Amino acid sequence: MSYQVKFMFADAVTTECEFPAGVGVLEAKGKLLEAWPAEKEPVDGPASMRMIYGGKVLEDSKKFEDYKIPTGQKVIMHLQPKPPQPKVQVVETPQKQVEQRDAVPSSEMKAPKSRPGNCSTAGSTGGAAGVRCARWPAGAGTNK
Repeated sequence: MSYQVKFMFADAVTTECEFPAGVGVLEAKGKLLEAWPAEKEPVDGPASMRMIYGGKVLEDSKKFEDYKIPTGQKVIMHLQPKPPQPKVQVVETPQKQVEQRDAVPSSEMKAPKSRPGNCSTAGSTGGAAGVRCARWPAGAGTNK
């Protein structure tokens, strides 16, 4: 028995091929390239197209029987040429020279001034437990 496949492109162009039992996906793609429709833009090779059956993209390393494609009857597969990958050109940019400054000891760092909307410490305890923020109502985030 053989596989009778009608391939359908996204623009409704179709082409039909017959494949022997035990055919692999990559082998079928190669045969399909030989029967490629003249009105379709050619693709680079088997790796440049996707065969879709039952909503699954068929992997090149598998056979039709792995996907339980029936033999002896016509099945419809969708064919999607992969768009060509844009050529990426690597351009080196000159490195900026960053001026190194002496590190400021943490004891000399100043705390930011409190502004509306900023968090500030409430009460004399300070730390995480005493932090309140104008954006959150009092008691928000506590587990009760």
